[in-house]
Amino acid sequence: MVNVCVLTTLDTTVTGGAQRFLKDIQYATGCRIINPFKERVPKNTEFIIYFDDLSQIFRLFYYKIPYLRYYLTPRRAFYDMYYLSPLKYRMLALLFRPIDRLFVKMFIHNIVCISH
Repeated sequence: MVNVCVLTTLDTTVTGGAQRFLKDIQYATGCRIINPFKERVPKNTEFIIYFDDLSQIFRLFYYKIPYLRYYLTPRRAFYDMYYLSPLKYRMLALLFRPIDRLFVKMFIHNIVCISH
């Protein structure tokens, strides 16, 4: 079996939708969930799942290991949830969406999306 680690900065003691999904990933893959600010990735890790934007910072340290990035709601808010927000948040989404699209165009090769 492949040694998989999930890097996340989420509090896994709280039971929410994202935390439940993390537990499902752990059950399905037998992976280890790691908060990169509290512990290091084991040397025998063969695949990393970066689970939120803040954990992406650690991609700089583990750049030779194959990986998957999984983004949660704050990034999705730029695309499919902004219309439900108050006006000030919609304005921020309209401001940051072009920057985010440029980043995706420059650095992301494959995208799989799930949404309502």
